[in-house]
Amino acid sequence: MLVDGHLVFPPSSTSCFRDITLYANIFRQAEVVVQVEEEHVDTCWKYMLQHGAYDYVEDIILPDQEHGIILGASEPYHVRARKIWQGNLNRIVTDLTRYL
Repeated sequence: MLVDGHLVFPPSSTSCFRDITLYANIFRQAEVVVQVEEEHVDTCWKYMLQHGAYDYVEDIILPDQEHGIILGASEPYHVRARKIWQGNLNRIVTDLTRYL
């Protein structure tokens, strides 16, 4: 599963991001990777590490480096989310269930 790197940062909730990555990795046995532009890889990694959001993420990759189910805010995506928070957590998990 590919996660748009913008969804790692606020206004997304770190705990909800972690719930989604846990669900995909543990319950659906999906590899979870975060896609960010090259200049943001270090920032993304440090943020996830400091906020406990890296546990179920396999890697941080550049856009178009891998193909798979995409959770993101802009095209292309399979599951759309502008932010990850309590208000859309159940919908995201339900939508991911269709693909994973």
